[in-house]
Amino acid sequence: MQSYDYARRSGVEAITWDRFAELTRTLVEKLALFNIDACWHSTRGLFPATAVCLMPAPRVVSARVSRR
Repeated sequence: MQSYDYARRSGVEAITWDRFAELTRTLVEKLALFNIDACWHSTRGLFPATAVCLMPAPRVVSARVSRR
């Protein structure tokens, strides 16, 4: 199996922590319109979900999802 070439990947934006915080604030503002009580995340959504929950926003619910 050949290793993934990270240098040539497309559709991925490298972001700073400041940009991450900005995107999180935007997401929280949009979620506030829906009066959401909780947010789900997959394994790869833990950082964004945690950041959302640290702001005045819904609580986070962790779940492991399997294809089986």
